[in-house]
Amino acid sequence: MGWPQTPTQTANAYYDAGLDKMKQGWLKEAIANFSKCIEISPYYYEAYAQRGKCYFDLGKKQEALADFNMALQKKKDYYLAFYYRALYYRDAGKNDLAYADIQHSIEIMPRFKDAYKTRISWFIEDKKFDEALKDIQALQNLEEDNLEWEVLKGKIWFLQGKDDEALTKFTELIKKDPDNAEIYYLRGLIYTRKKEKKPIDDEKAYEDFSQAKKLGLKEKNLLERHYLLAMELGRFSEALSDAHDLLSLEKKNSLYWFWRAKAWAGLNQCDSAIASVNKALVLQPTFEDAYLL
Repeated sequence: MGWPQTPTQTANAYYDAGLDKMKQGWLKEAIANFSKCIEISPYYYEAYAQRGKCYFDLGKKQEALADFNMALQKKKDYYLAFYYRALYYRDAGKNDLAYADIQHSIEIMPRFKDAYKTRISWFIEDKKFDEALKDIQALQNLEEDNLEWEVLKGKIWFLQGKDDEALTKFTELIKKDPDNAEIYYLRGLIYTRKKEKKPIDDEKAYEDFSQAKKLGLKEKNLLERHYLLAMELGRFSEALSDAHDLLSLEKKNSLYWFWRAKAWAGLNQCDSAIASVNKALVLQPTFEDAYLL
């Protein structure tokens, strides 16, 4: 016969089961486990916080806020409850409260990387770029060798219009990580908007976008930019491939059918061009450029 479980041990078992359910995405089941934990041990502040996070992810925002507040009532310096409540306030558009809570979470737990990452994303959304750079530096102090923060620093310089600094940064990073598709894409963006852009810059941008595609980046923005440069540079086969990829993302986008028609026309494949442009006109009967083509 084994030793009988104490109430604390039983509460811990329900809490651990709740965490396991959360990781698997079974939020309702996790809530049931956390609720049982709280029933057994009403001062189990971690269970309140995690149950609140489950409620939040399910869209039950008021239940979530009540649990975050209860967790902080049980333990006034619980960093995770401050962090989760900050997410709630941000979602509710109460940014001052969100920033205050996430600051509390970092003050209590100075190595809380997720809080820094979240606040950096908020700073960037709110165009508080200098504050974002300070947080990036704080993260780098915690883990100096993480390339992610250097990439993010270059992104912020790009958003600030500091293209020369960003270009230098991305070129350095490509040497360190030549298989990172995102860095090629970001450097290509800089080439496309240089203040005194030369034809060679379009070539460089096209090469960077091509490399990003080769490395597996298939985002719509990349494909669109690659297509436009390919057409401008007379590389119609590559443009046609981009149009195919874009249509695989949005089959009923009349612009993409028009773009495919233009690529076919560039290749002197008029029957194929007409078939594509007719499809664009079916989708958008008032598409003037399609009639002209």
